[in-house]
Amino acid sequence: MMRKLQLKPLYASLWLMALFVSALSWGQANPKFTAVNPVTDELTITNLGDEGIDVGTYWLCLGPGTYVQINNVATTSTVLGQNESIDLPYNMNATADGLSLFLNTSFNSSDPSVLLDFVQWGAGNQPRVGQAVTAGRWDNVANFVMGVAPYTTEVGGSAAAWMGACEADAASIQIV
Repeated sequence: MMRKLQLKPLYASLWLMALFVSALSWGQANPKFTAVNPVTDELTITNLGDEGIDVGTYWLCLGPGTYVQINNVATTSTVLGQNESIDLPYNMNATADGLSLFLNTSFNSSDPSVLLDFVQWGAGNQPRVGQAVTAGRWDNVANFVMGVAPYTTEVGGSAAAWMGACEADAASIQIV
């Protein structure tokens, strides 16, 4: 009888440890901008995580003053499984701008669980870039995506991770 009483705390400890370890392995959603085309006013958000997510209540922000909840511009389901994407219309400045993805309306937040993603193109120091750097969503306030839209990425997080489209004209192509 004495032995059973001593094993109960051991079993309880093992059970709690197993629960803790399994909690560490739970998946997580990770919505990110993967394409931005400010010329056609279109963007793509992709869930790069391994858990599904509904991005409908999230917010897009172009600097202070221009906000829209995704549900208000989406024309398809806002529920994204792993590696699923949604294309959204959003009026952007084709020359230079900065686009943020927020979890809620805490637009002044630098908390990485609130400011979920950021990209800037055309010039550095766009509105909210300082917040994005602090939140770990962008690498440097002066860095921006260069080239011709559309801009694409597989991971985001820095200007170097984004690519602009190639631009060439017939006069500059030489066939040998």
